[in-house]
Amino acid sequence: SIPCMVNLSTEAKYYERTASGTTFPPPVITIIGGGFSGSMVLFHLLKNKELLPRNSQIKIIDEKNGFNKGVAYSTKSEAHILNVPAGNMGATPDHPNGFVEWLNQNGRSVKAGDFIPRYLYAEYLESIISKEIKALNEFLSIEFIHDEVIDIANINEEEINISLKSGKLIK
Repeated sequence: SIPCMVNLSTEAKYYERTASGTTFPPPVITIIGGGFSGSMVLFHLLKNKELLPRNSQIKIIDEKNGFNKGVAYSTKSEAHILNVPAGNMGATPDHPNGFVEWLNQNGRSVKAGDFIPRYLYAEYLESIISKEIKALNEFLSIEFIHDEVIDIANINEEEINISLKSGKLIK
């Protein structure tokens, strides 16, 4: 399994015209792996969606049924705590205390130096990503694909084929 890989391809039906008059197809961004790394790539793409060309597509592929968790945050045990204080676990570098604020807004009384159970971090990630997904507009689409990547093939400089265990091919 690949922890996280981003594929920017040019599969699209609509084209974006630049100021110079040149047209480019909007990207299809495929993220392989829905654990922490893939989820954070998705979060930051959504957070900065205004920088993406109109009609961009984002696809995130993961063989498990739950995104955001990965192995590190899938535990439900209170005994499995983060190895970094909560005050340094915010999703964005300009807001490192975001996790602490989210915890306090959701019924937990914590300080920046506290070590928190890992499953709560998964819930935080799910919450912030869900918020960004709800803010999507008609110019950006997202597709979650529950499948396993079995092969990635370079077709040429501009095209990559991603083969899935189900037999589906993503170009």
